[in-house]
Amino acid sequence: PDFADRKICKNFLVGFCPHDWFTVNKRQLEPCTKVHSEFLRSQFEAHPQTDKYRCEYEDMFVSYLEKVVGDCDKFIARERIKCREKGAGGKQVRLPTAEQERIDELEAKYAKMIKEAEEMAE
Repeated sequence: PDFADRKICKNFLVGFCPHDWFTVNKRQLEPCTKVHSEFLRSQFEAHPQTDKYRCEYEDMFVSYLEKVVGDCDKFIARERIKCREKGAGGKQVRLPTAEQERIDELEAKYAKMIKEAEEMAE
C-alpha cells in the first residue's frame, strides 16, 4: 500500500506528528521530512489490514515519544541545577499586603495544578 512507503510519516497516520507540535525555540524538534497526507491517512484507515499496520506504527510511535520524553527529562535535570531555590539570593522586595496575598494565591493555585498534572501523568 502507498501509506507503507518509507517517505510517509507513520506518526501522522496513527495520530499526530510530534514535529508539528513541539516548536518552542529552545526545545524544538527538527521539521519532519516525511509526507503528511490526509488522503493517505484515509487510505490507511480503509485498508483491510489496518489493525496489523496500526499496531506496528503505534509501537514505533510510542518508542519515539519515549525517546523524546527521555531527552526532555535530561534537559530538565541539566537546567534544574542552574535554578536557585525560591527566596535564595537576590533582593527581597516588600509588597503591599493585597499584592502579596494575590501572589500567594496564584502560587498555591500553580502548585495544585502541577500536582494534578503529575498525578495525571502517572
